[in-house]
Parts: sequence; C-alpha cells; structure tokens
Amino acid sequence: MSAQTAKLLQSLHHREIAPALRRRASWAQLPGQARPVSRRQTLDRRQLTACQASSAESSESSPSSDPDFLLILELETQLKQRQAHIDELVVAERYKEAAVERDRMDTLRLRLRSINVQQNQARIARILYEPGQVFIHRHYKYKAVIARVDAKCEASELWIKTMKVDGLPDGRDQPFYHSLVDTDSQPLGQTTYVAQANIVPAVPPPRIKHPLLDQLFNGFSEEMQIYIPRAELRKLFEEL
Repeated sequence: MSAQTAKLLQSLHHREIAPALRRRASWAQLPGQARPVSRRQTLDRRQLTACQASSAESSESSPSSDPDFLLILELETQLKQRQAHIDELVVAERYKEAAVERDRMDTLRLRLRSINVQQNQARIARILYEPGQVFIHRHYKYKAVIARVDAKCEASELWIKTMKVDGLPDGRDQPFYHSLVDTDSQPLGQTTYVAQANIVPAVPPPRIKHPLLDQLFNGFSEEMQIYIPRAELRKLFEEL
C-alpha cells in the first residue's frame, strides 16, 4: 500500500464532519441478512427487502442483555480469578494444584476463543454492502459511496457515547461504513461513518463527486452499477 493511499484511508477513519450528523439520530433496525454470493454483484432483491423492512421494525437491545456478552464477561472474570488462585498456589509451592488450575484455565480460554470466533463470523455474515456501492442516508438524505466497511463500530468510546450508539437497535455490533459524501449534497469533501441501518441503496445509483473519489476508485462500472475499488480497498474488504 502506498504512503499516499494509506494516508487517504486514515483520513476516512471515524470522521464525523457534517454539523447535521452531530445531532442525535434514531436509527431503525435492519434485520440480519447473509452477504450476497458475489461481493461485486449489484444490489439484489433481498437487500432491497431488508432496507424496506428496516424502517418498519424496531427492537431494544444493549450489550448487557446479549447472552454472549454476559457469557464472555463471566469467562473473563473466571480467568482472572483462576490466575490469582494459581499465583497463590505457586507462592505456597503447591505446584501440582497450580498445574491443575492451569489446565482448567486453558479450557476456559478455548471456550472464550470459540465464542469470539463465532461472533466475528456472525458480524461478517451481516454485512450487506461493499465498497463502491452508492446509497442515500435514511435520515439526512445525502448521497454517498461506501469506501470502507467495518464488521462492527470501531469508533472511539467517546464517539460511541456521544452518538449514543449503544442505545440503537444492534448498537455498536452492526456493520458501519466509511463513506464519501457527494459534494452536491454536502460541500467540502466530507466523509461520514454510517450505521448499516441508515443506508438506503440508491437504485439506479447516481454519480458521486468527491475529491478522494479518483484516488480510491477506478471509475464507475455501468455493468455492475458500482464504483470499482482500487486494490487497497478491495484487500481491506476481503480481509474482514
């Protein structure tokens, strides 16, 4: 990856420039959907159905009510307690008992790792969109093109708290998208970080104007109806 492209990608990271986007948002729930078979295909009916259904559905969720979250918290607490117990046994030179405790810790670590892997796979499966797709923001109605995808919200805790992300349906655990906002919608070449629930695919997609567009994409494909990401963007998406 070139230094210039790396700098551009970094400039997309968790910026929230538009004053309108600093207002409190109420995001609708988007039901989980499997990723399309091909990442380069145009929008299919399942995506459209999911977007239409999202505006009519709402549910309460928070990390503290997630069974996996509570189980992970419990396992991490047990690991800390067992490690403290092992330290005490070693100080007392009760090495056989310490070895037994270490084996139990290994079992807990494996269980915790398995849960984390399953959660990551589930997050990736919920990604509906890809770099190059054009959308309209559900609430603010601006046009934009997706540049990067995060399987979950990777913004800072301060940003998450300011935007009340954990109070949204699916909260920080839904996919988030780094996007280039069309300069006809918002001036000054703005970028935004958008929850999947706020993305409404633009069909047919309008052309986007943005100062970073030509540096991140290889033009627009009439056949696939998306902007073609450059190699660096494709690699980041494929490595999710």
